[in-house]
Amino acid sequence: MAVYRIADINIKINCRGDYLKNLLKHYLCNCDDYDFEITITENDIQTERIIANGFSDEMYESSAVLRQISEKLLYEYDGILFHGAVIEYKSKAYLFCAPSGTGKTTHIMLWKNALKDKVTILNGDKPFVRMIDNVPIIYGSPWRGKENLGTNDFCKLDAIVFVNRSKRNFAKHLSSDESLFRLLSCTAYPKNAAGKLKTLEFLEKISAKIKFVDLFCNMDYNAYKTALDALTEGIYED
Repeated sequence: MAVYRIADINIKINCRGDYLKNLLKHYLCNCDDYDFEITITENDIQTERIIANGFSDEMYESSAVLRQISEKLLYEYDGILFHGAVIEYKSKAYLFCAPSGTGKTTHIMLWKNALKDKVTILNGDKPFVRMIDNVPIIYGSPWRGKENLGTNDFCKLDAIVFVNRSKRNFAKHLSSDESLFRLLSCTAYPKNAAGKLKTLEFLEKISAKIKFVDLFCNMDYNAYKTALDALTEGIYED
């Protein structure tokens, strides 16, 4: 087994297949100490197959590991898995959330193409967020989406942006109360009552520390400017 450092936690993972080993390679750490251990069983593979049929066992192993890490973070490490794309700009992280196919990746690439090295893509699909000393910190993870966008790094989370398709570019700020239940659709959590309650408690904590923006955009160049202005200065509308 090897030890991987993910979201500032040392995790010993027994990789059965090469797919998972390759996925985790940038998170391998040269240490023997670990906080917890994961070994995927045939029952775990079968559970993943029931949830989503038609994939390889190596893919199921990867999703099973991700599921176990995210549940461990939620219950024991004050953290959660988000489904979204996150960038870092001027030492602040912005997380863009939307249903699959809306254009999260397209939007963060507008930022990257416009601002070049001033923007770092931390993760394109499944970042982790933890509360560290009462500060929300967002981490890149090995699960980066089909475009494989991301890096093994972290940053203070400054804002969450809900991305909506629109013919016109505009944005509005939201209160934490308006955003709380919308965040549930952007997170991965156990669907039992205890898991949902724990998730809501965590989301309430981070909601008090960050900004929320509702972004309506058409994915042209001005969409990036609309988001940038809403996050850094005020509201931009083209």
